[in-house]
Amino acid sequence: MVIVNLNPHDKLRIRMDSLSYLPSATAVALKFIELGRDPEAAAGDYVEVISADPSLSSKLLALANSSWFGVRHSVTNIKIAISLLGLGTVRSLAIGYWVTSMHSGLKLEPQESRMFWMSSLCKAIAAKHLAKRWDDALGETAFAIGMLQDLSVTLLYAVAKERELAILTDPEVDCQAQLQRERDLFRMDHTEAGRVLARKLELPTAFVDAIGLHHNVAGLREMAEHEAIAKALHASSLFPHILDGWNRKDAGELEQSFANDAKMKAGGARSFLDGIQAEFDRMCQFFEDGQASGISVVGLFEGPTRSPYQKPPTEETQKKSPKEDPSPKNPPRDNSGVFR
Repeated sequence: MVIVNLNPHDKLRIRMDSLSYLPSATAVALKFIELGRDPEAAAGDYVEVISADPSLSSKLLALANSSWFGVRHSVTNIKIAISLLGLGTVRSLAIGYWVTSMHSGLKLEPQESRMFWMSSLCKAIAAKHLAKRWDDALGETAFAIGMLQDLSVTLLYAVAKERELAILTDPEVDCQAQLQRERDLFRMDHTEAGRVLARKLELPTAFVDAIGLHHNVAGLREMAEHEAIAKALHASSLFPHILDGWNRKDAGELEQSFANDAKMKAGGARSFLDGIQAEFDRMCQFFEDGQASGISVVGLFEGPTRSPYQKPPTEETQKKSPKEDPSPKNPPRDNSGVFR
């Protein structure tokens, strides 16, 4: 069927109806979501699931044998690999693997897949860290939902690359304005498309609701299984859809959330962002053979908010440097990061 001359809305509908994902990848991801919510799940449960997917098994063994871990003998046993990597990393690997398999189904180039995957990973880690402030047991669920909350952004991008990218990278457009611009273009935004897609994939109801409401804090609090998940997911949704800059309003809203909530306030926004940065760097090194991401989450946040954590200029430095333009500036693009 020729769809070149169709409008973006019709192209999106056809794409959503015709999408096919690797059945094994989807089944494994769903099983890992279930295991992540089961506090009694053991390594043996994961071995059984992983062994059903040869591609994931190969990825896991390759990671366990990578130079990052410095093992002296070749790891050929899935259970040993899980023990070496840890269940948290294995769960993250399975969800991340599924997301990249979806990107492949959309015919994204490797650099495009990496660009969106990086953002999803950052949001997932943010959701996990925040949820654990209320209930440590909710961290894994928050991570999985955080990783999947923008699963339809790549779908919209695949349908109309230049126009969707322009929406996502406009530094003057906040999350809510992005949704409206998507509705203007596709007649639905990525949360609405995400809900449809999540149902098609037969994700748990809690995931369907969270994906469809992650930019709607009131709706999230009404529908979420736990208020901690609602708060964590909404806060993570304020992170950029592409890690090339942060809208001033979104960053300011996140900062205000820390000021208004006692659990979030503990340690402050800077401590929270430092924790995200550490895990983000570690996870990127896991997935990218020891390579750093080249992305400063703290730098992205502090740019538009002109964070109070930064030391104010002294009288001497003010004399040496030209007067700063009071208008907000975007952080410089790091060519070693998501766009390399």
